[in-house]
Amino acid sequence: MSEAGYIISSKKDLKRRGANSLIWEDTQAKDTLFYHDSVLTLSQSSAKLYLRDQTDLELSENTLVTLEEPEDKTKSEIRLRFSRGDLRARNPSFNTSVVGEDWVINLDKGSDIMLRKDQGSYEFEVVSGAATLHTQNGDESLTQDKILKLNDDHKVEKVEKSTELQWKEKKPIRIYTLEENAKIPLEWSGDARGLVINKAGSDEKNQTISDSKQTSQVQLTQGSYKIRLKNASGLSEARTVEVWKAPHIYLKKPLPRDRLKTNEPYEFIWTTDKGIKTYRVQFSSKASPLKQESADQNFTTMKFDQEQDLKWQVQGEDEEGFLIPALYNNEIYLRDEPLQAPKLKLPDVKKAPASTPGASYKSKWHWIYAAVFSEAFAKNDNYEINFAWESVTGADQYILEVSSTPDFRDPELIKNLTQTSYIWKNVKYKKYFWRVAAGSAKGRMGLFSEPMELQLDEIKVIEAPIAPAQAEAEPVPAPTVMPEAITAITKIEPVAEPTNITITLPEIPSGWGLALAPSMKYSKTKGEKETQIDLQGPVPMGFQISFNSGWIDQRNYRFNFWTSQQTWKPMPVTEFPFQDNLKIRESILTFDRGHINEKNRFGFILHENFISKRQTQESLTVQSEILLGLRTSRLFNPNENWQNTLGLSLLTSGKVHELMFDGQSKLYLSNRESKFKWSIGLGANANYQKQKSGGGLQSDLIFLLGLERF
Repeated sequence: MSEAGYIISSKKDLKRRGANSLIWEDTQAKDTLFYHDSVLTLSQSSAKLYLRDQTDLELSENTLVTLEEPEDKTKSEIRLRFSRGDLRARNPSFNTSVVGEDWVINLDKGSDIMLRKDQGSYEFEVVSGAATLHTQNGDESLTQDKILKLNDDHKVEKVEKSTELQWKEKKPIRIYTLEENAKIPLEWSGDARGLVINKAGSDEKNQTISDSKQTSQVQLTQGSYKIRLKNASGLSEARTVEVWKAPHIYLKKPLPRDRLKTNEPYEFIWTTDKGIKTYRVQFSSKASPLKQESADQNFTTMKFDQEQDLKWQVQGEDEEGFLIPALYNNEIYLRDEPLQAPKLKLPDVKKAPASTPGASYKSKWHWIYAAVFSEAFAKNDNYEINFAWESVTGADQYILEVSSTPDFRDPELIKNLTQTSYIWKNVKYKKYFWRVAAGSAKGRMGLFSEPMELQLDEIKVIEAPIAPAQAEAEPVPAPTVMPEAITAITKIEPVAEPTNITITLPEIPSGWGLALAPSMKYSKTKGEKETQIDLQGPVPMGFQISFNSGWIDQRNYRFNFWTSQQTWKPMPVTEFPFQDNLKIRESILTFDRGHINEKNRFGFILHENFISKRQTQESLTVQSEILLGLRTSRLFNPNENWQNTLGLSLLTSGKVHELMFDGQSKLYLSNRESKFKWSIGLGANANYQKQKSGGGLQSDLIFLLGLERF
């Protein structure tokens, strides 16, 4: 293999795959690149490549290129196959070619060009130099005064560039945000009338600008953007804006509300992240200005010489100097002579008396409930914890903190006490951390003790006595019936048949039903670019709701709603390293009406299904699609304990069409005269889905366990 260059720098997830490999490998700065290698940047990732003969290549997030060997190996030309994303190429010494699906752009020596793909269209812009775009419809020259757009219909659109509109700052903007979106400040010169906002993978958006205004704030969701100014004479150069999710920096030490002694060194420790190069440790108070220390590691040592209340937080900077905001701050208290930390004692733990379901029943049902539910409710028993500690000289009060997490950011319990113990009641079964600090009514603070971990299931619990159950009442003996009486009762005289014939409606009682409805799912659907989704397996989350109106003026109305949800993981992960888990929800809502003289029923159906959508070059996502259709069905055996339903539906959403068959059988486990009836059943639906990018088959085998009230 011939070397094609190397990686200058990379941000976060950069992958490389060789020509004969199926595996994407992690790649980092100074790694060698070879011809026929594919290079991929993932979300919130970027890279700078140095290719043979001084060609520089900058890749934004979600960009895929392949380094191709020149056809004429005697020439020092670089050939790139551009699949998707956003790149910038500079070739100071030799010509360069960039190849797309049905186009080629040749860069003259010394050119600087930007390429971008949004949905199915491409955008080409020359920053310096010149280039020629070759398409099946002909050639177009590209210079600095225009932008070329190649659309889905293979037509080339020319857009003039306005020299009047200029950005005050042309460097790329990268904003790290802790929220889903961020406000981006923009400033320019010239009479701009609007902003053209292009987000990678999304449609172009336009935003109007007020007259004579030269500043604006745009609110953008996370992603990569190109923003241009617009007026009647054309568009400005593109400004690159990246809105990235900020890495979370968690503070480990000191803990919130910790007390520190002045003139003594203390370690400040926080978590690290591979996307952060340097850290800014910031201290602020009401009385003094912000103090800041830089650190290359995730710790530093500080000493303070005066009493004060401080808040400390940690910001970060990535490799390119962009700021990463602090996630939160911790408040700490510095004191000259703090009270000593109390010594903690091992807590006493008692389990409160259990309340068994059905305990109010003074019959044999009490024992049945106790036997069935005692194990299920064992872990829901409440505990009483007696926290205790030794007294501290000079203290007349104590602060007790109990937290389910070791960072004490949001304690479950904070108590200001005058005694050296406290009983915490109604405690649920889990793990806790607790600590105590001394204090005085005059305002003197004390150091917190080191937190003690309390794992309830590892402590010998003292069982509280349970009051004995009351004796059951003596059963009342059944009345004695003499054999003669039985004989007399069973001798019933035959009744003559009625002479008239009564016609009754088939029994379809009104009422409602609920059912657990897990299922087995099978789906094989073609997605874009012949990529397929192939899913099969159990779907444990599902339920069904049904309603029956009974007979109303010789008509019956039925409503049924079934829904399920499942997360599908790519298997094996090594073959699908960029495929996210697919979270799929499917729901079917049916409504139909039947007449006394008709065997078939007619109505409507609403189906929430999913269609595939390309997320990246190497992965897919799914999006919800609502289809509406007409339905015909038939109910069999309405008077029997075993009921069957068959249905046929034709649905559409305009861009997706479906033909669906469904059926359901239920067996009632109790007498038909009962108000409440348990039922078990089996349902199924199968549909053929046809969409623009392909089609496929889907089916669900549904298991039903329900309770109905008629």
